[in-house]
Amino acid sequence: MSRTATSILLILLVVLGVFVAWYWLPRSEPHPMNPAVFTAHYRGFAFDGGTGIFGKRWYAVTYAPPREGGRWQFEFRREGYSPFKGYYPDGTLREEGECLVELMGAHHQPFPDPNDVKWSKCYRPDGSLGSEVVDGTGTQTLWMPDGVKIGELQLRDYQRVKMTTWYPNGELQMIIPYVDGKRDGPYVAYDAQGRKESQGAYRADERVGKWTQYHPDGSVKSIETYGNRHNNSDN
Repeated sequence: MSRTATSILLILLVVLGVFVAWYWLPRSEPHPMNPAVFTAHYRGFAFDGGTGIFGKRWYAVTYAPPREGGRWQFEFRREGYSPFKGYYPDGTLREEGECLVELMGAHHQPFPDPNDVKWSKCYRPDGSLGSEVVDGTGTQTLWMPDGVKIGELQLRDYQRVKMTTWYPNGELQMIIPYVDGKRDGPYVAYDAQGRKESQGAYRADERVGKWTQYHPDGSVKSIETYGNRHNNSDN
């Protein structure tokens, strides 16, 4: 082989190496659905927003909510149920399982739903198993690093049944009932001191009837009446 041919071959190999390295180089961007807490990770050339050889090859989503601390890491293989793991701030395992991941938005970023799970195991800060979901039925529970329970979601046949949340100080925050996976039934929310903040009802994910907001002293702050997908003020 001539010196010229060897030089050309070396140049082609270098170009190919750069091509492959750039294609597999991991990169990240804030997820537009909620950039404050979700980060999407991808490889590829990203010349456009879609997938494919010249698009973004999504492979994971990170969720880092400030209230709970720690992070959740969701794999992305294809639309549907994909593996995920959640970690306490010190890196110990908080939850693991498979949750629904869908492609959403103009650039088809993967967006996970941590509460639509095929299965999950939730661990207390000491590492013991606290609750689990099997075949879409069971309970997801979330603890703070100090052991205070701040979230509990009951699931049945892949549908939400009831969600209860507490403040980090242990005070009840809200209870949300569900029917066929949609908010349905009486709703009440409290502030961190245990005082009622708001009260109303849902039907098929829509606010219905009278919704009342309260001042910290318990007096009525406002009343709104909902019905037929319209609302009006009744202060």
